[in-house]
Amino acid sequence: MTDKTITETLADIVTQHLPTATRTRDGETIAQGYARTIIHADVAAEKWLGFSNELPALEDLSRALRDVRRAFNSLSLHTKLSFQRLGYEALIELMVRAELAEESVSARIRSERSVPVAGAKRNWRAAAVADACRTVWAAEDWHSRVTGTSLEWASGGVNALAAFSDPARMEVCRVYYEWIRSMAPEHDKADAPGPFGRFLEDVTCPGIFPPDAIRVRPNLRTDNEANEIHGRTDHRHPGRA
Repeated sequence: MTDKTITETLADIVTQHLPTATRTRDGETIAQGYARTIIHADVAAEKWLGFSNELPALEDLSRALRDVRRAFNSLSLHTKLSFQRLGYEALIELMVRAELAEESVSARIRSERSVPVAGAKRNWRAAAVADACRTVWAAEDWHSRVTGTSLEWASGGVNALAAFSDPARMEVCRVYYEWIRSMAPEHDKADAPGPFGRFLEDVTCPGIFPPDAIRVRPNLRTDNEANEIHGRTDHRHPGRA
């Protein structure tokens, strides 16, 4: 599927399970925005959940940039000028930018060192998409609770920035983002997926995401696929809701 087709397909699934997401904002439906959120989580994987395993690669990149600059600087002035005479200005420009790139990578390394390391055995894409679906569910649940009330302005957090001058509104925004962060869908049956579980099944069905990417089963332990192929996630699965 193309990105556009995936977005449209996910938006259709969202509106099937969350009919109120057909309302529009800035020229598009809320469901389309939710679809992009889910796609972003799939791409971000472990980073969506606040983990990373990129520190070794960043350190390799930093060393490579440093080695390239050192090698170029060791060349004679005559050789460097010959690059210009031969029309290799792009190489000269690359060396100039390499120093800036090395500084940027070094800054990223410093920030990356404070990020928890992503374990190799967790299916991070599945976990991230499941959490994005929960986030979408929480946002729409908030909307259904505040529509028609004095808090409707805060639905979607779209006016959060405008609330900074109003302490009461700032508190509402704080509650909203806490709701989005922690809300867990509930279901009173432990032996079958509930409304959120069915939503998660439809989002992660084969054909929307690559078959080897994510298969989240809301009714866990129906087979051993997650353990044998992907490595089972070790968090409480939101699909149980």
